[in-house]
Amino acid sequence: LSANDFIAQASATEAADAAAVAATPAGQAASAQASAEHPDSIARSRLGANVTSIGTHFGVWAPHAEEMTLCIYGGAPDPLRPFDRDAPLPEPTRYPMTRGDDGNWRLEVQQVGHGWRYNYEVSMPGGHVFTRRDPYAREAEFETDVCYIWDPTRFAWSPFQRRPKEEYVIYQLHVGTFTGRNDPSLGTDPGTFVALVRKLDHIASMGFTAIQLLPTTEFGGAWGYNPRMMHNVHGPYGSPDDFADFIDAAHKRGIAVFVDVALHHGAANGNSLWEYDGWGPDENGGIYFERSGDTGWGQGFAFWKGEVKSYLAGVVDTWLGEYNVDGIRIDSAHSMSPDLCTEVTRRCRENYPDRFVVAEHNPEGAFVVHDLGADSVWLLSGCDDAADMTWQYNGNFDQLEYMVRLKGGYGGNAQCVKYLLGSHDQCGKRPGHSHDLGHWVSRFGGRGEWRARASARLWWGVMCAGQGLPMMFMGTEVHQDGHWHTGEDEKFDWGLLNMIAEKGVDNGALYAKQGMAHVKAANEVRVAHKALTMGNYTRTHRDDNNGILACERYHEDPETGEKERMIVVVNAGDGQWDADGLYGIAIGNPWENCAGFEEVYNSQSAEFGGWENSGNKQRGIIQQDNDQLMIQIPKMSVQIFKMHWGEVPPQGVVLDENHAKLAAAAAQSIS
Repeated sequence: LSANDFIAQASATEAADAAAVAATPAGQAASAQASAEHPDSIARSRLGANVTSIGTHFGVWAPHAEEMTLCIYGGAPDPLRPFDRDAPLPEPTRYPMTRGDDGNWRLEVQQVGHGWRYNYEVSMPGGHVFTRRDPYAREAEFETDVCYIWDPTRFAWSPFQRRPKEEYVIYQLHVGTFTGRNDPSLGTDPGTFVALVRKLDHIASMGFTAIQLLPTTEFGGAWGYNPRMMHNVHGPYGSPDDFADFIDAAHKRGIAVFVDVALHHGAANGNSLWEYDGWGPDENGGIYFERSGDTGWGQGFAFWKGEVKSYLAGVVDTWLGEYNVDGIRIDSAHSMSPDLCTEVTRRCRENYPDRFVVAEHNPEGAFVVHDLGADSVWLLSGCDDAADMTWQYNGNFDQLEYMVRLKGGYGGNAQCVKYLLGSHDQCGKRPGHSHDLGHWVSRFGGRGEWRARASARLWWGVMCAGQGLPMMFMGTEVHQDGHWHTGEDEKFDWGLLNMIAEKGVDNGALYAKQGMAHVKAANEVRVAHKALTMGNYTRTHRDDNNGILACERYHEDPETGEKERMIVVVNAGDGQWDADGLYGIAIGNPWENCAGFEEVYNSQSAEFGGWENSGNKQRGIIQQDNDQLMIQIPKMSVQIFKMHWGEVPPQGVVLDENHAKLAAAAAQSIS
């Protein structure tokens, strides 16, 4: 035996002895204390390839294997000359693994660390031998079984102060299609984490405070919802270091990042977990899938098995722990067992209490928060509700109100994520897919249709002024046409920002810049006012015939006593009232020390694509008339009025300096 073989065997024996001691109560207590002091103890208790102070500990679950062998390919990586992944693999050095008392195969190899290549060789009864990836690998070659050891402790994270969850304004994007189309100045391969970093300023410039990624774990297919592995990044997007660089770059811009995980089924093609250890009678899928049914998306995981549940719930520690991401979206939670969902949310809440967990569940409802433990619910119904009254207000005032306020059972402004203008499901196009609706403006005549653009402003204004967390899918901010998918002509179109105006055909980049200016103003008004992010909701005015709703958003800081009161006015109809005929909004009796109200946001402002003096900005501070606020209201609009405290100011004075700055910035952004 070589020196390395003796080291490996000694390490395996030491690990087995430690496992036997740890099985006793005294050993468990000592182990807990040791774990707090020695990261090696944690590494040696886990599955996968975990770097220790002397090498790397490997652990794998393969109960039906007769033998398991660790294969190490070549030596240490050269930082100046990366491995040529197209070159033939060298003959591996093989290390027999030992089955521990917990049933898992384990081995620690000294002087093997970050960047080394490896996989497992499975020997079945009868002599059948084959290779397998490490299910817990952080990086793997997309077309082979070769994995790479990745040490997350190498990465130095920049300081980042996470916001209160109520302040998240979310931008949803797909890494593979966000960059590259009509963007010759990108300067790197499109559809990668590196390219995404170069476009972060586009997102930051509009005041978004969070990014919701479509799945970034390795997947088959197009969108990411057919996972092949759960703990490694999607190879075509880049390396673990590339992903970590992206997270850090987003944090430097004040943007949180949420990952999307599909834990309910595995990929139909290229599934690395299928019949993992060679066992799989009657094509039941083997140890990760046996006795599971069809989820509607593919064969489900064996949720009833502790090992499978631990593997799936372990994504929390991988993404929130190792990669420092700020939240996790649980896709199609109704397609997996409730106890797995609660295990995921429990781990998040106990180990990462400052992170955000949102779950998609059909049917939707507050029970996802109260019973399944998520922070927030992905609201499926809002997009259809908004579309129902976009061509014409349909008279359903209750439907309108529930797009502004929280439905029954929700207890906080962050407990639902709203996407009235569509998420990937509505904007995307897949053969046979039930939604298949396209980008918002395409559904209402295209980006050249004024009503399509005005309605996009209306419903984004509703989300930013109302309760719940607003989310926008990429391309909506520039009024992109067509469907989103992975074809070149279906990706985010950067050319819309540089189009040449053609009179009578398209106003070119103007529409894109107006859209972005509006999104920026709405986002920044929302984040700047706690009454909008954390305040309560009280309806003060109801006009069923015209589709006009007014509500009070009020917040009082329990520590400082600072108060903030905003009045939100939504006009979902085509009626409008100007200076020659003001509309009276009921807001209740005058408050003590009320100095009047100032319009701080109007979705129909000229700089956004509306018209001059459509609202009330030019009127300065508006005084209340008994229980009413007499205002101009443009059609298809959202307006926000801020109440000022103190003495009544001279007529025409603008008090909200923040609004003045936002208006000036919006005007500058489209000039």
